[in-house]
Amino acid sequence: MNTIEISGRQVFSLKAESSGNPYKGALAGKFYSRYPYNGKLIIVNESSEFYKDLRAGEVNTFWISEFTEMVTDANGVEKPVVRYTINGHITHKESLRFKEATVEEAILDAKIAEMTKASLRAEVSVSQEEVDDLVEGA
Repeated sequence: MNTIEISGRQVFSLKAESSGNPYKGALAGKFYSRYPYNGKLIIVNESSEFYKDLRAGEVNTFWISEFTEMVTDANGVEKPVVRYTINGHITHKESLRFKEATVEEAILDAKIAEMTKASLRAEVSVSQEEVDDLVEGA
């Protein structure tokens, strides 16, 4: 299964080709929107959190997965059609929390490194005079 990441300005370029499309079968009574993206058609369930976040302009990054579906054409011939569906997303707030956590981890790592460095320093103070005496005596 192919997965594609879409983020930043690419998210804002998405425009629904059609909305309010009724599902058939097991999802009857629910609706989906169709979003074209780089020659691909992304199907988005309109009752999903992703759809709500996308409509509110809150999606920072999302992933789509490719799948093949058997579709019957107008002549009654069944053929495979490649489709794409949402495989997860991150909102702007979630992205900021992740970035903040990463910065906090970096600060913590720096503090640990400094403490480790400090703990490895010599415990004994030696004057320059004592060092010179040791060097001369060698």
